[in-house]
Amino acid sequence: MMKIHYLLATWLSLSLFVASCKKDDGNDADDLPTDVETQPAVLTPVTQNISSTIGGYYEALPASYNENQHKYPVLIFLPGAGQFGNGSKDELPRVLNEGIGLLLKQQRLPPDFTVNGQHFSFVVLIPQFKSGPVISDLRAFVDYAYSKYRVNRSYFYLTGFSLGGRQAAEFAANYPTEPAAIVTMAGAFNYNLPAAVKGIADKNLPVWSFHNEQDQMILSQETKAFINAINSYKPAIPAKQTIFPTSDAVMQHDCWTKVSDPAYKEGGVNIYEWMLSHKR
Repeated sequence: MMKIHYLLATWLSLSLFVASCKKDDGNDADDLPTDVETQPAVLTPVTQNISSTIGGYYEALPASYNENQHKYPVLIFLPGAGQFGNGSKDELPRVLNEGIGLLLKQQRLPPDFTVNGQHFSFVVLIPQFKSGPVISDLRAFVDYAYSKYRVNRSYFYLTGFSLGGRQAAEFAANYPTEPAAIVTMAGAFNYNLPAAVKGIADKNLPVWSFHNEQDQMILSQETKAFINAINSYKPAIPAKQTIFPTSDAVMQHDCWTKVSDPAYKEGGVNIYEWMLSHKR
């Protein structure tokens, strides 16, 4: 009898030890908020040196973020070179001049998205770069986001426009198992193709890329080559592209205003609903 009690005690001790050592990797798909957000996200500037080229960022947190302990989907939005700045209170607002940043500023980004009957609200983060970043800068920001915010890494999404679109694509090429989906706008990965994007295809990373056909700043061929390179491997989830015809000289480079608008949909979904339909 004493031997049985000893074995039970040993098993219980080992079980508790394993449970205490279990890694919290932020991938608990059941730990999403259940309440439906109705109020606009709380937009806040944060001056913080995260890398040599990132001196600040904006956070947009769901209105009830501080009222619970749930983990949220995280959307990192990467602006273009026109939004460069040092992260100070004077220069940081530049990242709110375009795309998702502007939508948040104007409180036009819906606080709730419904996908397959489930409600989602994003933690949105918008870093400001001082100059053209390297992959380690974005890596540092993503790791910072993981450590700073309650985010569910199964629902990590990355998007950006122009230079930011290139950064999103480059991060995906280097870390294809991390994002649940990426969206690039007016910029994509453009070297060492198709070898550099093999991981995107092999790891089934969903990609949707947008461009204007007449873009003279970054040619639409960049997006086409990126998508074709991924699809040359015949991935289980084919990469998507949308090329807009346009002859508007002012808007030749800007496809992101249209794409980031929640009212713009293809196949019945906008980019936010499309991203949320994928998870890791």
